[in-house]
Amino acid sequence: MNVLYPYVHAGGKRMILFSNRRALLEQQRRQTQGTDATCMICQKLEYDFNHGRKAIEWVERNFDYIIIDEAHYLFQDALFNRNTEIMLDMVEQLQESKVIVLMSATAGLLKKYFVGKIKKTYHVSADYSYIKTVYCYTTPDSVNKILNEVPLGEKVVMFGDNKKRLRTLHREYPDSEYLNSGNKDESLAFRQITQNECFSCQMLFTTKVLDNGVNLKDKAIKHIIIEQTDMVEFMQCLGRKRVQSPDDTITLYFLNSVFSIAGRYKDLKRDLVIVQQYLNARASGYEQGFWKINRTEYIPLMFDNSHHLVKPAYYKTLSDCAFYRDILNKKTSLVQ
Repeated sequence: MNVLYPYVHAGGKRMILFSNRRALLEQQRRQTQGTDATCMICQKLEYDFNHGRKAIEWVERNFDYIIIDEAHYLFQDALFNRNTEIMLDMVEQLQESKVIVLMSATAGLLKKYFVGKIKKTYHVSADYSYIKTVYCYTTPDSVNKILNEVPLGEKVVMFGDNKKRLRTLHREYPDSEYLNSGNKDESLAFRQITQNECFSCQMLFTTKVLDNGVNLKDKAIKHIIIEQTDMVEFMQCLGRKRVQSPDDTITLYFLNSVFSIAGRYKDLKRDLVIVQQYLNARASGYEQGFWKINRTEYIPLMFDNSHHLVKPAYYKTLSDCAFYRDILNKKTSLVQ
């Protein structure tokens, strides 16, 4: 924003900045105060498009520079938000007539999908020297031992995907908050993070509502616990801590469960078999016959309610399946 916006403004151009999470949107709105840059959450454009408003045409008509922050969202959220395809279509439709900037610390799938179409790549090397120690645990109950040994004056952020378990941990530790997408509007920690980039409680138990884009600038955060097996989510959670000085270090703990990875891999393989059957039927002109046979069977999340194969969801599933296969075959590891 500090570099690009003055250039855009000096040239008499307009910029729109998309974000994928409410917390990130609020931080960006503060950063753009006093400018004519427009901030919008991706889901707002998707909603407008689905309700008959010419959302993509509106962007095309009003803006010259389209910035999508945390652009891995296009693929990362596609399995539970099939509308990310709208944003992906917008990028493909406007890439020749507009300047489109895709920003992400986890841009692997973006680069693969848009191979040959990206005109310029800017790379910032990751520096993980602030991670003092890394611990791996294999049973969820180990978290209590970790939390019980955290000294007073040091803070913890735990990213998990089991809401019931996070709520239980919140009840067990008085100086804590539990944060998810459903309670963020009433959460003191969420307001503090969006306004001041820090929180006052000692322990924050959160879902991936904070997994990308949000800054946590607090030297008291000394412990980060991550239980996501998805590599993009893992790296995004780790990146929430913004290092303030050379002595601003953390201890990282992560759950490494081969059983959950094996189960996820099995589910993805099953889903891809069904999708391949669909693709074969479509190529042979028997798409309707496929749905007639399978209408009461299990349908993978890669399809929307209209039996449309959502391309970013399919692309993400192919990538995840290959990644989990390599972990199980010991060709790669969860932490690379």
